Amino acid sequence: VVVWVTVLDFRQGRPGRLWFDVFMFLVLGVAGLLLGFLSFVSLHAVTRNNVNLLWALPTNLILASALARKVRRRWATGLLWVTAAAAALFVLGWALWSQELPLATLPLGLAVAVRSAALAMGGRRNETVAA
Repeated sequence: VVVWVTVLDFRQGRPGRLWFDVFMFLVLGVAGLLLGFLSFVSLHAVTRNNVNLLWALPTNLILASALARKVRRRWATGLLWVTAAAAALFVLGWALWSQELPLATLPLGLAVAVRSAALAMGGRRNETVAA
């Protein structure tokens, strides 16, 4: 679905579908907060060193807020590139991680990488405010 929405956006020349992106980054940010809490604050040995934090970054909440306000800043574009790179690293190293990961996380990480990179590229073309 994410790749389909991204292809449609590029064909129509639009940077993205606001409701879709805000919802996606909001859900990913909440998941990232939960995973971050379980990995760094909780004392459970099972949740330490969780590589799922590469695609579910807690900073995605900041991206959801920036996208909802419809004001594109350089830092938001940079954060989109960081998110895309982290998710791409997750996908490329999927078979090499010592953590056993469900197969369903592979397309999820790929979707985050594709959508983040597409938004970052679209933001560069349509940047409204530079700060």
